[in-house]
Amino acid sequence: MTLDVNRGFTSAKLLKRLEEIYDPGMPPDIVYVFAGGNDARKNKDFSNAVRGIIEYANDSGAVNVFWVGPPPQTRIGSASAAKSAFGLTRPAGDPYWFKSTPQREAYNDKLKSQVESAGGVFLDVRDAGIIGEDQSGVSWPTQPDGVHTEGETATQAARWIASQSVPKT
Repeated sequence: MTLDVNRGFTSAKLLKRLEEIYDPGMPPDIVYVFAGGNDARKNKDFSNAVRGIIEYANDSGAVNVFWVGPPPQTRIGSASAAKSAFGLTRPAGDPYWFKSTPQREAYNDKLKSQVESAGGVFLDVRDAGIIGEDQSGVSWPTQPDGVHTEGETATQAARWIASQSVPKT
């Protein structure tokens, strides 16, 4: 099964990966697409890529396709983690990422709309009820590098995602 599309770099990589792991004898029950925040800077329409990925997953036999939006950005929790991940020299507690929070939140909302209009299910970790600090208008626990969800927060998010998507047996 090949999907010949001219889409963005990330979408093309995802589609290539789906083709690599697709096994006609064992179609997937569930497909999860985890959206990162990098595309928030591009402010473009992803609906064709979203629709193509959902169609491909459905054509592969997946009954359920879930998109998980990017987590909120936070204050930097650890100077060494920010340095290691991004080369940033910022102290713990620095709100460095807040300057791009409006873009990331707008991207999350736009992606949700595009996924739902294409027939997919969008899971927003902001709805998981994870208690945290005010991160420029969004409640979320401060993360070590300020961007990537780790540790207990990641565990709580994963449990919530599973509770919203995995059928009860």
